[in-house]
Amino acid sequence: MAPNVQIYAATHPTDYKLRLQELEMAYPIIIEDNVWIGGGTIICPGVTIGKNSVIGAGSVVVSDVPPNSTVVGVPGKVVKQDGERVNRIQSIVLDQIDLPNPVDMDIEKLARENAELRQALETFIIHYQNSEAIRRENKK
Repeated sequence: MAPNVQIYAATHPTDYKLRLQELEMAYPIIIEDNVWIGGGTIICPGVTIGKNSVIGAGSVVVSDVPPNSTVVGVPGKVVKQDGERVNRIQSIVLDQIDLPNPVDMDIEKLARENAELRQALETFIIHYQNSEAIRRENKK
């Protein structure tokens, strides 16, 4: 990792009404083995950089980087993967609209956790009811 690399796990909502509520979130950043990160790179929240990848100096990494890739630019784009040049003919639009909405990500995570808790509670209730039925049967 070269000098002046900035790794930002913390973020906040982009909607001003939510920002006024002083909401803040943090998303993990995963940097896998044998990754080279050039000077002045900025790594944004929630990004995974795959093993054996190279991030060019001054790049802004806003999305996951596949293993064995070279990423350059603002926003960072894959220009090489598995040693082969990637042909990207597209205009680069620096717009936050393509970034994941942290609040939506939190809501989705809470919904998944809620579903898991409901399932665990239902399983517990069934086990409890079965044990009560067995206990009543044994008292007879």
